[in-house]
Amino acid sequence: MYKFFVFLSIILLASCQSPKSEATSSTQDSTKVKIHKEYTVDGKLHSKLEVSHGKINGWATTFYPNGKVMTKCKYQEGIPMDEETMYYKSGKIYRIIPFKDGNKHGWL
Repeated sequence: MYKFFVFLSIILLASCQSPKSEATSSTQDSTKVKIHKEYTVDGKLHSKLEVSHGKINGWATTFYPNGKVMTKCKYQEGIPMDEETMYYKSGKIYRIIPFKDGNKHGWL
């Protein structure tokens, strides 16, 4: 989880725009999940996290200013599961990073 937030912080600094935050709640699989969204100063969605019990539980997604997905990774109890997919601004896959036991496990 720490690595994701460091990565997210770098992306925020690189965009040179201060995000606004918003949290909403929804129910998934009988568990209360908060959807945490961050927006750029001009109102564009920058990131969306599914959070429960203070940890990312579900999808964590960051977006380019054009609205396309930048990164997407599924988490369980704050630990990355399976793989993180990174995309070019065009929407094509740039890199897939596999995870094993919450740690990067090679590059595809």
